[in-house]
Amino acid sequence: MKQRRVVLDTNVLVSALMTPSGNPAKIYKMFFTGDLGLVYNESILSEYDDVLHRPYLRIPDEDADKVINAI
Repeated sequence: MKQRRVVLDTNVLVSALMTPSGNPAKIYKMFFTGDLGLVYNESILSEYDDVLHRPYLRIPDEDADKVINAI
């Protein structure tokens, strides 16, 4: 099967990291298994980095950094 390529909304990443059992987490895991390819540019990557590191979201820095580095 041909790999699907998507642009992930930042909210999907946030939801995946905050609720590991939800549908956004399933999409997130598909990226790490190679079932999905991400389409992004520097602007999108910068937004991911900014939002995932916002203190009020309480996403551990190591989790946010894992996502950014994987992309």
